[in-house]
Amino acid sequence: MDMTFGNLIRKEREKLGMSARSLASKLSITPAYLSDIENGHRAAPKKHLDNLIEVLQIKNRNQFYELTGSPDLHEYIDENPTARIAIRRIIDEGLDWDELLDHKTWNLS
Repeated sequence: MDMTFGNLIRKEREKLGMSARSLASKLSITPAYLSDIENGHRAAPKKHLDNLIEVLQIKNRNQFYELTGSPDLHEYIDENPTARIAIRRIIDEGLDWDELLDHKTWNLS
């Protein structure tokens, strides 16, 4: 099973022996909302991410934020039209991400 944000939340919650109801209460959300997050039906509200890290004692913050869908990247993309256009072009043209990220292929001249 691939690790998703919801899977990570459930795994960390269960590792601490915490019920879904208890975690939901600590986050001031309903247990149904937490269930939707854990099952991948909803994204965790950005305002709760830091609290989740604290309550669940998350050690690997990078993995945590990557699995959230990287809200910081969403903000950057929303605020920078050129980034949106570049990503859209990459997707539409089916460009290879690994090749794009290989610095040796960048034409910087």
